Amino acid sequence: MIGDAAFYHDVGKIFLPSHILLKPGPLTENEYQWVREHVKYGHDFIRSLKPLHFELIADVALLHHERLDGSGYFGKTGKDLSPVVCVTAIADVFDAMTSQRSYKDAVSVPKTLKYLQRNAGFLFEEKYVQALFACCE
Repeated sequence: MIGDAAFYHDVGKIFLPSHILLKPGPLTENEYQWVREHVKYGHDFIRSLKPLHFELIADVALLHHERLDGSGYFGKTGKDLSPVVCVTAIADVFDAMTSQRSYKDAVSVPKTLKYLQRNAGFLFEEKYVQALFACCE
């Protein structure tokens, strides 16, 4: 279930204009608002398909940018987030930071792990950050 949910977490990006997704520089405020909508598009798309575990997958698509402290897109806090959402959020940040993108250079794995560790317990669920560290040893 977690693998399915994580696999589809960014499916809503298929509904965004490619000139925004592939833009080589910083986004304008208007473009950033478009990007933020991908979570809603993905949630609605998954719910319309009703695959196995669709509610869990749809929730991950909607909430994977939420943070424990409420600083995500919708202001949800840790008590509102399932373990699958929390795990996917960490994996998404790890992937986003360590991947080369058209608009940014990749960050090293050690620097990414330091960022996650610094924010464990505040932005990210600490036990899941520690699990990632165990996988990277």
